[in-house]
Formats: sequence, C-alpha cells, structure tokens
Amino acid sequence: MFYGLNSQWVIENYGVPPDTEVEDLPGDLLAGHDAQLQAGIDYLLKQIEANPKTIPSSPPLLPAYPPAGE
Repeated sequence: MFYGLNSQWVIENYGVPPDTEVEDLPGDLLAGHDAQLQAGIDYLLKQIEANPKTIPSSPPLLPAYPPAGE
C-alpha cells in the first residue's frame, strides 16, 4: 500500500482524468455505436484539418545493384 504525505493513495485507485468527457450510454453500445471512439475520431479529424501535412517528395531512384566492380 502506498500512501502520500496527506494519507491518501498515491498510486492505486485513481486513474488519469480525461481531457474530454464522453458519456457512454448502454443503449448506444448495444446498437454498435461507441461514443468514445467517435469522439476520438472527431478530435483527430479536427486536428488534421487545422494542421494539414503534405506528403514528402520521393527520394531519387537508385539502381537495384551497384555497378560492376564495386
């Protein structure tokens, strides 16, 4: 058992508080809708839209084998 200086648990029985609160309703889960997954996807799509990335250019093509004698 790990207690802090104020006699509270310091490791066990406390998780990480979420950045975004999402309510999971049992009916939605039974219908196959995962609200947490959808909230995560929506968040990532907004981040991608706000910070678009480009595909880097291809490197120059190299021969499959080095020239003879190397």
